[in-house]
Amino acid sequence: MKALAAPLVAPLVAALLALTACGPSLADRKRHVKGASANVPSAAKPWVKVRNLFILGPDEDNALQPGANAPVYAYLTARAPDGQPDKLVSVSSPAFTGSQIKKGGVELPAGRLVELQSDDKPLVLLTGLNEKVQGAEQFPLTLVFERAGRTQVDFVPVVTHRGLYATYPPAP
Repeated sequence: MKALAAPLVAPLVAALLALTACGPSLADRKRHVKGASANVPSAAKPWVKVRNLFILGPDEDNALQPGANAPVYAYLTARAPDGQPDKLVSVSSPAFTGSQIKKGGVELPAGRLVELQSDDKPLVLLTGLNEKVQGAEQFPLTLVFERAGRTQVDFVPVVTHRGLYATYPPAP
């Protein structure tokens, strides 16, 4: 029985080793930072759900220098009790001097998932970084919605532009 099993097991082990070499390494998967989440105005009755909120930081082995800009990414869904849409009108952080939102705000049609990216460009950009950033820091962000109001997310991760985040467009 062992003589029959050995020729079958060896190719399976080789195939498994080959498959694990194709994807991100275990170290990369452990470094994968999930973004922050928030419900606006409250967890009990959210009008807007914010998921995987993060700031895209520097390339690997680099830093964002003071004065640099950094895009903000997230997935947003408007679910107002009256079924009406909402709009993200402002994003700010004490770690930056300002921000820009394309077209004066991001429209959130009721019940539709909206990504803070369009045509491979970020829709929200934090401007004028106050300090050097390596990646893996966390900063507070304040999000203001036209109807749902304001919320502060205290610990928004800065992720390095590599691995799973290499496909996100950096600051223009």
